[in-house]
Amino acid sequence: VKTEYLSFADPELSFKMLDTLGRFGLPLELTEVTIPTFGEGEEFEELQAEILKNLYSVWFSHPMVDTVVYWNQFDGYCYVGDSNWNENNCRGGLFRHDMTPKKSAERMYEMFNKRWHTDLELITDENGFIEFRGFFGDYKAEVDGKISNFSIHKK
Repeated sequence: VKTEYLSFADPELSFKMLDTLGRFGLPLELTEVTIPTFGEGEEFEELQAEILKNLYSVWFSHPMVDTVVYWNQFDGYCYVGDSNWNENNCRGGLFRHDMTPKKSAERMYEMFNKRWHTDLELITDENGFIEFRGFFGDYKAEVDGKISNFSIHKK
């Protein structure tokens, strides 16, 4: 694998770029993200997954990033243009043409559903209070069989 491809996913450089854009004070939305598979085979799929992990880790940790939209979910079903442009050549999907998950899909699932996921059981103090630190999002709390929903958001 050509290691110079990794320079495109330098976490420090990516964070600095987000800091620069974040100075506008507006939420950042990253759209049409596609991370190519730079060749065929397991080694190249692992490289795509590693780049995806590095970039998403930066994006997830930056306070100004609000949304990331991954483009081209499946290899072989992408845009083919009239002027010799064929996005399928990038093989940037998270899933292969037969819709089986590539390493990048498995890595993304692990990050969002295991690593960046709050799932815990707490016991209140003597006054009936709890404290916890969790990720932004929607939560469900169950107390004495009663379920309550609440959210934690940036604003």
